[in-house]
Amino acid sequence: MAAKKKPSKKKKEVTEIFEVENGKEKIVKTKSTEEVPVETPGQRKRDAKILKIFLISVVGIILLFIAGYFYLDSLRYSTYEGIPFTTVQEGDLTLYKTTFPALPNPSATNFYFHNKPSVLKRIPFDRSNFKLMKFAAFNGTDLFDCFEGDEVIAEVTLIKANEVLGIPLEKVSSGCDPEGRYNYFNFMPADKTEIIEVGKNCYEVHVADCEIMAATEKVIAEMVLDYNQKWMV
Repeated sequence: MAAKKKPSKKKKEVTEIFEVENGKEKIVKTKSTEEVPVETPGQRKRDAKILKIFLISVVGIILLFIAGYFYLDSLRYSTYEGIPFTTVQEGDLTLYKTTFPALPNPSATNFYFHNKPSVLKRIPFDRSNFKLMKFAAFNGTDLFDCFEGDEVIAEVTLIKANEVLGIPLEKVSSGCDPEGRYNYFNFMPADKTEIIEVGKNCYEVHVADCEIMAATEKVIAEMVLDYNQKWMV
């Protein structure tokens, strides 16, 4: 293997002037020589190229850091048709916090969803005729026996959401009101999770694979959305 070539050097004459104290002050001049590196052809271009690569690397790292920060920030915040959510961690549980006012007082109340807004958006629902009424009823949650009691949590969550909105909610088996005087949500097992309008202000909430929490929170999100659009005017 060829020996590494040492940088060329040349000698440079140097004159030094300094003071000496020996009873009297006097100035002494000395001459010496020192070796200084000799620039090889193309060295400046190589140095400039190395500096350029270094600066580009530093800028790239900074940009990656900024992009990573905004990406993580985007994971924290999300929306459901304009309803803002903030991701919060409670131990091992990831929740999605939003706020909406309770009737008749417009004081903001924190409400926590178990499913991220993107999951709720994928559940089919034609909201064109949906109208949030001042009374509501539901049925069918007893038909489910889900892992970790999701059917119980879903029922409690639905009751709490109506309470926050100031809407009386009853659990009844009488079915839809022919005159549509209240919202009625009938939960039932199905092959696909979706919400289907079956009468005036009357809906079947189809639940597949025990996705009852997602289906329930879809109903709540639509209630809050309609409340924001109509009752906040």
